[in-house]
Amino acid sequence: MLDAARVKDTKPVGKTQPLAVVEKGAFEDWLMLSAIINNTSSSHDHVLTDLENKIAALNDCQTDETINPASPAIFCEAFQNQLDRFDLDRRVKQQIYKVFGHSLDHQLGVKDENGIIIAPNDFIPAAEYCGRISEIDRWVVNHVFDWMEANPNKLAIL
Repeated sequence: MLDAARVKDTKPVGKTQPLAVVEKGAFEDWLMLSAIINNTSSSHDHVLTDLENKIAALNDCQTDETINPASPAIFCEAFQNQLDRFDLDRRVKQQIYKVFGHSLDHQLGVKDENGIIIAPNDFIPAAEYCGRISEIDRWVVNHVFDWMEANPNKLAIL
């Protein structure tokens, strides 16, 4: 998730490994997103593993979070790419990441007409097949911003 454009300087260390000096903001973003990915992945481990196994069986290959369309890593990367388009204060960005993590963890499932959560491995393939996956991405991002606007007092708690 760390973008090569954010790396300030690379110097050789020994004969093989370069040492990269990374901007503080880029490191903080990486740290926040890593925490979101780890927390959300552990909360939804069973469902995500099941989906990765199905993808592996369909494609006859090994899978990991980078090719699982419901992976928190995929959502976080897409969110970071969109958030990077804005010039935001570091504190504001940290609050946005906290709200996003909270939202992602609670919204990784879609509810049916009876309010029962549908696992991502059931709705993501259908959304991709119908060409509507970008609508889900937009919904997640819009939901985070709507929640932040409606709950400014809760941002300080996060």
